Amino acid sequence: NPKLGFETALEASEALKNPNYCVRYEAWKKLHKMGNAAEDALLKLYHSSDSRIKARALWLLGKCKGREQFYVNMALKDKDPDIRIIAIRLARQTNVPIIEVLQKISKDPSPKVRRECAISLTHIHGKNKARLWASLAELHQVGDRWSLEALGIGASDDWDDCLSAWLEKIQNNWDTPQRREIIWRSRAKESATLIAKIIQSKETPEKERPKYFRALDFQSASQRDKALLEILEENP
Repeated sequence: NPKLGFETALEASEALKNPNYCVRYEAWKKLHKMGNAAEDALLKLYHSSDSRIKARALWLLGKCKGREQFYVNMALKDKDPDIRIIAIRLARQTNVPIIEVLQKISKDPSPKVRRECAISLTHIHGKNKARLWASLAELHQVGDRWSLEALGIGASDDWDDCLSAWLEKIQNNWDTPQRREIIWRSRAKESATLIAKIIQSKETPEKERPKYFRALDFQSASQRDKALLEILEENP
């Protein structure tokens, strides 16, 4: 077996490619300690055709002091969606303004990149969050439950603002299969009323009504009860 080395950036970067977790960890510690001095060796790894090796290098490059923004921007332009996802995660872990990153990539063609954008909104608050969430929600594709859950996580604690921004963006034209799914997952004050409208709609297949009734269980008690009373009054 070839002897493993960790003393130089070149040796450690080679060890970072090793399939053994312990070897990789030792290499990571050494390269992380070297910091910016390991950039050249890590950049060679980053240009690897193996996306796993590329990702390992990027995580270290993105932690180089003063170079975080540069490597996040570089990774955001990568053709591999998994690398673009790492760029978003790096921004969350470093001093790179996450809102600016999300504004650049929120219309990414890859659903999994957009899911990462949605999840990244979780601990952000304000109008920028609501607008970004509305844009991401509008790109949701029918049947993508992963997308729905990511949007739900991202909107948590800010459902009222997010849903309001989305309804404004779509000019309140919410009654489509794609947009009904957003309403089904939503938890805003207005959600129960919208769900009740879907339940009562003649366009709603009978087999789909139970899931909307179950969705009311996740709304606040007062809003849920109000919606149920509306349904009863319309269907005595």
